Amino acid sequence: MNAVGLANPGIDNFSSEMRIAREAGKPVIGSIFGSTVEEFIYVGRKMEEYGASALELNLSCPHVIGVGSEVGSDPELVEEIIGALKGKVKIPVWAKLSPNVTDILKVAESAALADAFVVINTVRGMAIDIHARCPVLSNVYGGLSGRGIKNVGIRYTYQLYKETGKSIIGVGGIETYEDALEYIMAGASAVEIGTGLYTKGKSIFKEICRGFSSFMDSEGFASIRDMVGVAVQ
Repeated sequence: MNAVGLANPGIDNFSSEMRIAREAGKPVIGSIFGSTVEEFIYVGRKMEEYGASALELNLSCPHVIGVGSEVGSDPELVEEIIGALKGKVKIPVWAKLSPNVTDILKVAESAALADAFVVINTVRGMAIDIHARCPVLSNVYGGLSGRGIKNVGIRYTYQLYKETGKSIIGVGGIETYEDALEYIMAGASAVEIGTGLYTKGKSIFKEICRGFSSFMDSEGFASIRDMVGVAVQ
């Protein structure tokens, strides 16, 4: 459980962090958020200027008032934001969708102009301190991440891939190569790792890549692309 919000130094102070990230020589995805179309455009263009390879629109943070899931649960606003931003930047635009909406397919339809979906963000939840007799988080509600949401993330990856056929980045509870493969076979073209990095450290990436290689050799897969969506019926 966490309620860290969307703390960051602000887009105008972000160029130094992007410069450090780009020193690795790998694509850097800029995650952005806002409360209005104009804010998304301003931040998105700045992130492109700093060298981002793609933009991930955070439309799904469950515990920050005025942004995140409050924006992502409004299909008309989602459509307006993505449409406007696509006309202002040249790099791909990804929409990070929320599991905390009534109908994720309806939101996905409104985000159809996005180049890919990122599925899912944290699931809204809370915890009680039984000795203090109050919520653990001062925010009361927070976001549940880690292994507890893996099956939810796989479900939505499967559903959105089957219904839309759009490229998907799977997120939620990935700690092993088997976890990552479940997402890929459900339709994800790539995965993100958050809590797993916190619990296992940077070695998690090499472990997963080694697991992939071993699995692909034993099962006769020539590339990861060959495994995308193979479980979808």
